[in-house]
Amino acid sequence: MGRRASNSLIEKRFTAIGTKYSKNQNLDISLLTVPSPSYDVPTFNLSLAELAGYLRHRHQEFCQEGISFIEPDISLSSTVELKETNGLDFILEKLNQKKPHIIGISAKIGATQNLYHLLNSLKKIPWTKDSIILVGNVLATFSHDILSKKFPEALYTIGDGELTLDSVVSLIKNKKSNFYDVENIAFRSDDFQLIKTKRKKFDHTKQFWLPAFDSLDECLRKKADITFRATTGCSASCTFCSINLLNRYQDDKGQIKNYGWQAFPPERTAEIFKVLSEKKVASINFADDEFGNVNFSFIEDLADRLIAQNNTITFNISMRLDAFWSSKMTKVEQDRRRKILKKLKRAKLKSMFVGAESASPTQLLRYGKGYLKEVNIRSLEIILQEGVMPQIGFIPIDHFSNRWELQENMDFLKSEINSIPLYRLVSSPINVMRVQRETGYKMFMEKKGLLGPIEDNLTFYHADFMDPRIKVVADMLSEWYRDVIDVRYKVLQFLRISKDNSFYNERFFLWSEKLISKQHLLDIRYLENLVESFPVDEFDLQLKENKRPIASLFSSENFSKVQKKWQKDLVENSKLHVIKNDFIKKRTPIISEMRELLEFVC
Repeated sequence: MGRRASNSLIEKRFTAIGTKYSKNQNLDISLLTVPSPSYDVPTFNLSLAELAGYLRHRHQEFCQEGISFIEPDISLSSTVELKETNGLDFILEKLNQKKPHIIGISAKIGATQNLYHLLNSLKKIPWTKDSIILVGNVLATFSHDILSKKFPEALYTIGDGELTLDSVVSLIKNKKSNFYDVENIAFRSDDFQLIKTKRKKFDHTKQFWLPAFDSLDECLRKKADITFRATTGCSASCTFCSINLLNRYQDDKGQIKNYGWQAFPPERTAEIFKVLSEKKVASINFADDEFGNVNFSFIEDLADRLIAQNNTITFNISMRLDAFWSSKMTKVEQDRRRKILKKLKRAKLKSMFVGAESASPTQLLRYGKGYLKEVNIRSLEIILQEGVMPQIGFIPIDHFSNRWELQENMDFLKSEINSIPLYRLVSSPINVMRVQRETGYKMFMEKKGLLGPIEDNLTFYHADFMDPRIKVVADMLSEWYRDVIDVRYKVLQFLRISKDNSFYNERFFLWSEKLISKQHLLDIRYLENLVESFPVDEFDLQLKENKRPIASLFSSENFSKVQKKWQKDLVENSKLHVIKNDFIKKRTPIISEMRELLEFVC
């Protein structure tokens, strides 16, 4: 057999660090996060805390020293320096002080350009040529193929990074340089092939160690959001979501499998609450994609533990709506789950993010949700009846939408449950689908010839619409939202602040509630007016009568004629510009009052 493909430059780095380690038994690691310019909210960085916690569990010498954290999104939050430099100068200054042997970089969605700047800067610093650069988090998992071409000197973690960092450290301590044995990484070989090592399963159910809380005190001073995970993965198969890629592993036969949903031991999560309670933390957010409808026994166990230890920390979670009601669920099981929800409320559950996504049967099918609109309605009724405030995830517009699907969604948002209009419970009623890498939706788009090139963020694609009229509506709505996103987003946050939080103010809460409701209702009317500006034609009527999506109703040959007709309607539509200007005038007093609210707060 020939020698396995490798990267001789990275091997030399392992050899150099291994030699240094054998002399002084010292290994320095810097873990850093690359800020996203669109998200200037200080947050306790879950990915770094989990990595360091596991590494200390596996290598006791790191419990006292050897790991440093560089988190400009916390240290520089809401400062001019972060806005002007994106924290790059801060990161480089800290790295030059430490000169670590291993540089672990957490790169989230939206941080692509900042990651490029950082990696290019590291190339110019002489001492980094003997350091191992390990890039992780979402960007590395989804876009290692592109990143490794630009920066072949780095290793890229696919999925959770605990096993990867542990393997790298063990390799150095054992004076080995063949990093092909490091699990869950991708890299470029000397002949520029993309190499992926074995995907190994990280069994979260057996992990009792705690995250590293090194940055917690600074986070509390900055009044940062505190996030961590109680569970990982998801059992669902929504076509627009790429979570399954993060949770794959290779079995003993070499087959790639999805390990789905897993929970950390509930006693571990309860212990984290104790630690945070001692620090006087008032509220936290669970970063879980799916908190636990796969296993309500886990939820009940955790709730019982939090109640028993008199937990006072409020928390938010994310769950599927079919967790609480479905036509197939027995009455006994429905009652059981409602009782467990009551326990969660007693344990200080404050709010729940739930992915309704759509109220259109054809769109729900396209999204792969696996249930109908009735599930959304019945489950929301249960959640609200139990005094838990839902935050509804909603994507009413996608690349195959037709006008009837859009109207079904707007009618749903204008409806009320427990006297609360549903548009009040969404972050935005006019979200447009973004096509993400490694999803079923992306493959469907590709099959229909609608997929364009990948965006600069390396995560989403440029994409066309089946209906050119809907494309224009979607573009106008996206522009409408982006124009005032900074104001809208900040005001929306007041609705999500716990009453236990030091920032909470009843007057500001009610004021923001009124303004967001006005803005969301205006969003809906804007969408409806834009769609109604196009005349209903025979093809629209076919869609309505057949209750089938665009993608399956017309043959390719006939559909080109339909698109030409709709394109002609688009060219002849002189109302769009008038509608846009009219609604901007209607929006102006709302945005002015939002700015007034923000001035009061500041």
